[in-house]
This record gives sequence, C-alpha cells and structure tokens, in this order.
Amino acid sequence: MCITPITLSSLAFQPHPDRAVLNSQLLNSYNDYFDSSSRQHQPLQLQADYHQNKIRVSQSKRHFLFTSQRYREQFGELEAEFLPKLDSRTHQIIFTFEPDLTVFSLEWRMYCAYLCSAFGAFSLTVAHSVCQLVKGLGIDSAISRLEMAYSLAFVSPDGKGKGINLFCSDEDLQLVANDFVGQLSDSPLLAWSSTAPDSDIPAFLQMFVHHIGERVEWEFNFSAVHVLKLVKTHSHFGVIQRFFNPYFVRRFLDKHRLSRVLEISRVLMMLTPMRPYACEWLLSHYQRKDVKIARFLEAMGIFDADENLVCTLKEAFDASVSNRKNRVVELIVRAKGVCTLADSMGLTGYFVVLTCPSRFHSVSTRENRKTGKKWHIENPNWLDAGMPTVRDSHQWLSETFTRIRKRLDKLNIVIPGLRTVEPHADGCVHWNVLFYAQPEQCETVLDIFREEALRDSPDEKGAQKRRIKITLIDREKGDGFSYVIKYITKMAGFEQSNGIQGLTDNASSATFANAVKRVSVWSRVSGLRLFQFFGCPSVTVYRQLRLLRSQLRSGDIALTHFSDVEKQELEALRQAADEGDFLRYIELNGGFFSDYVVRPYYVTQQINGDTKRNFYDEPANKTVYGFYFHEHLFITRFNTCEVKKMTEADRLTLAFLRTPDSELNQDFLDCLDNQEGFDDWEDEHEGGIRKPSILEQGL
Repeated sequence: MCITPITLSSLAFQPHPDRAVLNSQLLNSYNDYFDSSSRQHQPLQLQADYHQNKIRVSQSKRHFLFTSQRYREQFGELEAEFLPKLDSRTHQIIFTFEPDLTVFSLEWRMYCAYLCSAFGAFSLTVAHSVCQLVKGLGIDSAISRLEMAYSLAFVSPDGKGKGINLFCSDEDLQLVANDFVGQLSDSPLLAWSSTAPDSDIPAFLQMFVHHIGERVEWEFNFSAVHVLKLVKTHSHFGVIQRFFNPYFVRRFLDKHRLSRVLEISRVLMMLTPMRPYACEWLLSHYQRKDVKIARFLEAMGIFDADENLVCTLKEAFDASVSNRKNRVVELIVRAKGVCTLADSMGLTGYFVVLTCPSRFHSVSTRENRKTGKKWHIENPNWLDAGMPTVRDSHQWLSETFTRIRKRLDKLNIVIPGLRTVEPHADGCVHWNVLFYAQPEQCETVLDIFREEALRDSPDEKGAQKRRIKITLIDREKGDGFSYVIKYITKMAGFEQSNGIQGLTDNASSATFANAVKRVSVWSRVSGLRLFQFFGCPSVTVYRQLRLLRSQLRSGDIALTHFSDVEKQELEALRQAADEGDFLRYIELNGGFFSDYVVRPYYVTQQINGDTKRNFYDEPANKTVYGFYFHEHLFITRFNTCEVKKMTEADRLTLAFLRTPDSELNQDFLDCLDNQEGFDDWEDEHEGGIRKPSILEQGL
C-alpha cells in the first residue's frame, strides 16, 4: 500500500527553545554510533582497541536512545515517528550525510527519509541521489525533485496512482493485474451492455475503452493515451478483450512502470557519466528477468502440424536475429555491404548526428578540458517544458527525419544509408545517420538536414553548434563502415563482442563494455527501434532466402512459373544471401536507385478454410510466407508450427536423436536394432520399411 504524501509543514514543527539543542544532540549521537560501529569492525585491531570501540558503541547507542526519548516527550509521538532509526539503511545514508551541513537540518532529513523509505528496494539509490542533490543543487531544488519523483512513483497530487507500487515484484504485479481485471468485470457498464440493442454495441465498445483508459490513469497514474493508442492497431473489442486478460494487463503495467522508473531516475539526476543510461535497480531487474526468460526458452518446444518436436524454443532463439550475437553479425554484414557498394559507385558519404533541443535533456553536461572529467548540472529548460520523456525525444527526432525524407522524395533524391539511435548519458535520444548521395546532390541534401534540424528553437544557446553535426566521410581514414561499427556494436547489446575491451564510451565516462550492458537495459525499457536502413532492398526477403539451404534447380516445381533467366537470377540471389554477401544482394536487386526485384509476401493463416484468429478473437497478424520476385510468388514456408511446453519424454527424445552414435552405449544400439519383441512394430512401420519421422528427416 502506498504512503500518502505529506508536506514538511504538516509535521507541525512548533518553535521551541530546546529544539536546536535536541536536534544537534540527536544527529551527533546518531553519527557517533555508526562511526564507533565502523571502527569496532575494522580488521587487525588490538584487543584493547576492540574493547574500547565496543564500549563507545554501547555508550553512543544509549545516548541516542536517551535523546530520542527526550525528543518524544518534548514534541510528541507524531514528530517522533520520523526520528532516525538505527536499523534502517536508508536513514543511515540520509542522517549521516555531512552532519555539519546546517542547511540540511534534522527536519529536512526527517522529511527526506520519510519519502525515500517509501521506495522500497529503490530507496537506497534514491537516498544517495537526494544527498548528492542537496550538495549540488541546494536543499530547495533537492526537495522539489524528490517530491516530483515521489508523485511519479506513487500518488500524484490529485490522488492518482494508489493501485501500484512501481518497485514491487513480478508476482505482486500479477496480483495487481488480477485485481484490476476483477474491477473491470464488476463494472456496471457490462450489465447495461447486456440489455442494449445491437445498434448501440459499437458506441458501447468505444465508451468502454475510454472507461478502461480512465481506470488505468486513476489506479496507476499512467496516461489514458496509452490505452487509446491500442485502438490504432486493434479493434475496440480486441482492446477490451486484452484488458480482461490478467497476463496482458501485467505486461502492460510492467512496460509502463519500467519506463516510469527510468523517468524517475532522470528526475533525481541518477544517470551520470560514470553510471549512464539506466539506474542500478533496472539493471538488477533485467538480470532477474533474463534468468526467467532463459528457463522459459529451455522449457518450450516448437512442434510441427503432426505434433512432432522440431527443436527447442531456445535453439530457435539462438539461431535467429533475436540472439544478440547474430543481430550484431547481420547488422555489420548489411552495413559493410551498403558502405562498400556506395564507395564503389563513387557516392559521397556523410555522417550526421542529430540532437534534440535543450528542453528534452534532463541535465546539462560539463567537461573539464584538461582532465576530460564530465559532470551534470541542472537543466531548468527540461523542468519548464514539463519534463519530456525519453520517448518524447525520440518522437521529435523521428518527425524531423520524416520531414527530411519527404522533402527529398519530392526532389527525387534517394540517399541510401542507415541510422542508429543512441542515448546521451541522461537517457535523452540522439540519432547517428550515415547516408550516401550523388556528389552533385550533396549540398541540397545537407541544406535540408540543417533546415529541418534547426526549425525548432534555432536561436537557443548552443543550437547552431550542437543540434546537428556533419562529418564528411574521409576515405583515407576509412570508409563509412568504420564510422558506424562502434554504434552497431554498442546498441545491439552484445557485451562479448571481440575488440571492445579497453575501449571507452564517447557518450559517457564508462568503459565500453559497461556502456553496452547499460544501454541494452535502456533500449529494452524505452522500446525504441534502434536501427533502420533506408534506400536498400528488403531485409525480410534476404532472411527468407537464407532459409533455402539447397540449390534451386530448374526442374523444381516451385519454379515452374519462372523463366530460365529468372531462375538463374533467383539462384544468384539465394547464393548471395546464403553467403552473407549483402553487397551482391543489393546489386542483384538492381542497386540503390532502382525498383527492387524482390518484396516480401505476407498472408493471414487459414485453418480449415477460416481465417486464423488470435487469443483475443481477432484475425491473426499476417505472417511472411515467401516473397515476390519479378511479380512471381515464391513460397518459402509450407508448414505451420506451434510453440508449447515440452514434456520430459520430448526432451529425452530430442537429446537422444542429437547424440552421436559414438557417445551411445553399443549394447543399447544393438537392442534398438533387434526387431523382436517390439509391440508397436506394426504402428511404426508399414510394409516392413520404417518411415522416418519429420523430426528425423530434419536432423
């Protein structure tokens, strides 16, 4: 249950001549206790010193308890409830922080300790941050930011957000989701809908979606817009069905609470150059979540239409681009192909960094030019703008780049390349854009980039210098690939990449390996699309072609509607994809400045002639089943698979089939070869010849 926020004035600190003396005695005795305790536990002490420190600990504890009792008798139980506690680590951080700092009075420490303690597992980090804010910004700004963080985490000033603790466990969050679904099920609107005429059903569905949004905003202090946005991709009925599913509600709440934690860490200026991108609580949260995901992948299997086990879900995951190592490799292959082909065509390359206006940055960064040390200071523009979120900064950059692309399209200018998303140390987004253009078009393209980047707030301090940075690709120093490989390696989130040991992070003072780990958590919390290639043929078709392991032959039934020339071209495309030659793949598609010869083919699955429906009784999403090549359809997927939990027999069978014969007991193999005594021989064989299962055929 959340604690209702209070103000310092509500503590009713009445003027009293003994207050200053008691406050001083309390802080001194409290600090003496922990100072003596730390000395007592120092290693390599003489026995006499140990006993002396032990006596000091006992004396300081008695002094503190005696002073606390006097305070209780003098000022009452209400104020005494906020006194420091010896067994609270949060209180220890706040009340022992520079006790001689007079501006951080006992009353302010009591108020800060009260608010910080409510953060639960996050309270220690919050307490440390508040102390640093007091030292760096002053008591007024520190308290103001702590109160804003408290409102975001728990109860807003208008009373919203009582139904959730952002720092609860996943199990507790599931209970919250169950309660929310139960409240929706008891809504009087449902009783009214059962008697409403059919003509009123569409209006009711729309009204109930708005009702869900209002409940989400009141119970959890998450904007109703998050619910209404779902209508863009789902029907009103589908949205309602989702919020009657407690597991969807839990995922919905988890997504938005983690995003809120990221914003709280920005409010409290936790994200520093030494600890950038994500706070420690989020790092530990995703470490626990990764363990659960690994267990889930190992427990689930992929079964074909005949319910034969094809592989484990973990094996499928490890073989796909969902695996971070594979993701890095594919991105590097694609980027290298684009850059090499552009250079061979004589195109001019530029590396552009687009940054948001000042109001999107929660802090301003300063750097010592001699030592290179970086630190943060408060950015009042961010507070005045209503504290824009990480997603707000990404949306601003996305809209800016969309305007650039539209203007280029009107001029029939095509710029192949890619862009990567990267956060500043405080989490605010900036984009790194690598593009190539015909030499005679470069000035036009760069002018459009500058105009659109500086359309918003062009006169603010530092806009002309920092909003957009343009670097000409110097081929003597390296091609465009050398400019982006570091960003690909960093943002793809693979910490074990070769060659990153010893590197530093440009956006912070952390090591590159530490930055990769932290930025991986940042990307998962923000949910942003980190990489986007433009002016290039479909990567979906490239991946579908890589599924075709065997050579395409002219006699294949799937190729009967292709001409001989098209068959040769298609086989050349398959070979390029199979070999990971993305440059050749682009060339066979006609190059950068042409209508590509391939495009993906999507279809909604059919079951017994009816459109397949998802868990929420909506038409299932379209799935890629092949591609178009010269307007001819080529199917790459014929079987429908299902993911479900494996039994122990499934796991044993799979392990046996994938164990080399050399590692199996020969007597056991001989037993399998013996056909006598097999009760199920007739079921497994027909005509004396055993049919291999689909699983065995695949192996």
